[in-house]
Amino acid sequence: MMTWKILILLPAFLWLVQLPFLLWNISNWKSLSKNDKDDGGHYLVSILIPARNEEKRLEACIHSLYAQQGVSIEVIVYNDQSTDKTGSILSLLQDLYPNLIVVEGTSLPEGWYGKPHACWELAKLAHGDWLLFIDADTRLQPDAVFRFLLTSKTTGADLISGFGRLSSPGKASALLTSLMTFVIAMHLPIRLVHSSPDPRFVAINGAAIFIRKSIYQLTDGHRAVKTELVEDMALGRVVKKSGGKVLLSNLTDVLTTEMYDNLASAWRGYRKNLFPGLGKSYAIAFLVEIYYTVLFLLPWVMLIIFGIELVVNGMHNKLILVPFTIWLSLWSIIAGWMAKYTVDLRFAMPKWITVCTPCSAALLMAVLITSLLRHATKRGYDWKGRVYS
Repeated sequence: MMTWKILILLPAFLWLVQLPFLLWNISNWKSLSKNDKDDGGHYLVSILIPARNEEKRLEACIHSLYAQQGVSIEVIVYNDQSTDKTGSILSLLQDLYPNLIVVEGTSLPEGWYGKPHACWELAKLAHGDWLLFIDADTRLQPDAVFRFLLTSKTTGADLISGFGRLSSPGKASALLTSLMTFVIAMHLPIRLVHSSPDPRFVAINGAAIFIRKSIYQLTDGHRAVKTELVEDMALGRVVKKSGGKVLLSNLTDVLTTEMYDNLASAWRGYRKNLFPGLGKSYAIAFLVEIYYTVLFLLPWVMLIIFGIELVVNGMHNKLILVPFTIWLSLWSIIAGWMAKYTVDLRFAMPKWITVCTPCSAALLMAVLITSLLRHATKRGYDWKGRVYS
């Protein structure tokens, strides 16, 4: 009858390995370079924005672009057949910023997914030495583009991406968005993203991709990933395979991305990316489900069971008699909080997000299951009025 209790040893041991790795890993996740004495004005950066039904956030994005300092820019927006007020907002913005270039999208060609096609059409119009692809829900600080340029100069990176401040209007959706950086910190050696030529060591965030135009053209850019749902990651792998250098940065001090209005939209977004992001591998998805369940949910289940048993046995007032199994459960829970707090602090997430870590983990597991089932049942992934297989 005691055999099942040894299950608590599994998360306790895993955290002894996982927590030190995460702490080391997050220390290697650096911000962009900053040096006010450098001059980036002789470079032209093309800022490219694919926009489909972005009436709520596009205006703030454009305003932040025209506030950039220390660098020459051109801004091109691809209005991807929006059905909301995106088009009229862009017309008003062109009155305010005469240099703003707006491209009206056409029907999606056969064999293309929406965002790769929009990005490819944008890149064909770009005149800059560098291309900066950003999402319409992203806002840049005035020195952001300059610091991208400076970092490329100091590190030799051909592609720079990263995660900034993640803002969610709906608190429930923030439980999912906070996991974007956390999952990377848990598993991907950040140092190897830049130092290793192996394309398996890559992480790209489509909200901000700063890429040398020459390497983009060499690799065929988004045309090379035209049928990828997780096109940003695929683009990073293509760049690495071509010999290009990729850098993953902490962008919290240069940009903010306001993602998902509510849990339903966050659910659809993660459902679209999770299983495809795992290579549509059932084996890997199963291992991920087991791993996160063991680390974040099993300790709570065991603590409740052991706590009830403790009360039933009348030992709750005798601390010295508290079973070792309870201490192991508490250690696993605290280790999970420590890990999440470390990442949340680095990426400026509110403290309540850390407290709700088990809820975030449970949501992630649920979304992964639905993402897998959408593929298994051939229903595809719906996103912004389109369905992808």
